[in-house]
Amino acid sequence: MGEQNELQTLKKTTYAGETFEHPAISLPDTQKGQWTALLIFAGYCSTLGTAVPAGYCIGVMNSPGVFMRAWCKDILAWRNNTHLSAASLDLLWSAIISIFLVGGAVGSYAGAIVANKFGRKRCVMFCGLLFCTGGICFFLCRILNSIEMLVLGRFLVGLASGLTTSSLPMYLSEIAPLKYFLYPESPKWLYAIKGDREEAQVQLARLRGGNFKPNDFISEMDSGEDEDARGYLDVLKDRKLLLPLIIIFYYSVSIFRKAGLSDQEAEWANLGAGSLNLAVSLLGPFLMARVNRRPLMLVSSMLCSIFLLSFALMLHFIDDVSWFAAGCIACIYFYIFSFQFGVGPIPFFIGSELFQVAPRPVAMSLGSLSSWCCNFTVGMAFPTLQNMWGPFSFLPFSITCFIMFLLTMFYLPETRGRNPSEVAQIVSRGFHSKVL
Repeated sequence: MGEQNELQTLKKTTYAGETFEHPAISLPDTQKGQWTALLIFAGYCSTLGTAVPAGYCIGVMNSPGVFMRAWCKDILAWRNNTHLSAASLDLLWSAIISIFLVGGAVGSYAGAIVANKFGRKRCVMFCGLLFCTGGICFFLCRILNSIEMLVLGRFLVGLASGLTTSSLPMYLSEIAPLKYFLYPESPKWLYAIKGDREEAQVQLARLRGGNFKPNDFISEMDSGEDEDARGYLDVLKDRKLLLPLIIIFYYSVSIFRKAGLSDQEAEWANLGAGSLNLAVSLLGPFLMARVNRRPLMLVSSMLCSIFLLSFALMLHFIDDVSWFAAGCIACIYFYIFSFQFGVGPIPFFIGSELFQVAPRPVAMSLGSLSSWCCNFTVGMAFPTLQNMWGPFSFLPFSITCFIMFLLTMFYLPETRGRNPSEVAQIVSRGFHSKVL
């Protein structure tokens, strides 16, 4: 009794054409509830160890950009006797910013391969190692007066961020956190990819506690995960696995300066934007648990489109109306608020609710790859667009958000409370599917 697990009936299960028997585990009555201490601890550690550094690395170059640009210029003048023009310095700085996105694209593409071959757990552990290595490069670049070390560090943390965005959401959705050697591997990966059915039940029992019956998990896997693992071409050929994703933009400090703020005011405004972003992000778990995905995406994408359009128009006429400067800042803040409760977090985990285990790693990696590639394009092109179009450089983003609103309305099914196998049936006809 007590902590002893008793084997009950042997259940016959067909997997990949093979019929086998596995024991059904009976958990002790002393374990209560599905939210175990291990599960909560694992969720916090995996987020703090990978997702937080990824978000930090995206915006960390923003506020100190003026000083770092001057440092790069001085280093080249001192070391190579090279004096950069303003245009050349802009190009160098765009490259330093965007090399992070190149690493992100590479990491996103490799995410499916690494996650399937080595497991979600080891993939996330590797992300942590890359973040640490990138941090060492950042520490040494100033000591060694090396721009190359800065670029290498940006690439490594970008690689880690790309792996994180493609592997961590499915890792958490499969209840498999970042491993300090106590933590279990993903039960779904063990069952569907590695074929280790008994170990999958044992690890799931540790995570879910006593009220969850492993046989329910096995039945779910048998009914919904009978597909073979897919490669990139298989996913691309299947229209129902293609979904649009969103992009976000950078250079918030320079945007605040364009809105008429001084350098110091722009930095404080940027701090306020980051604080608002964090505050709204903390509401995410509560919203995701209580509100359906479709209404969140619809409201969020429409508000984002409206506030970006309003910002562009106010910025264009900022000299004609006295309060438009404050209006521009308000639009940015309202955009951040609208973005973060819908189109910000949902695309990063919606794939784990849309795809079954077999195609999930590849599908999420493709989505993450497209997002990183779009971000790279934006990171390189936005300064040029800003110089050419001025305030109207924000119109493409507003249009993109509106297109996302239409795509969500007509093609995104509701996934909350549904098994991925149910969702697959809803979108089985691709763009001809009826999601309502």
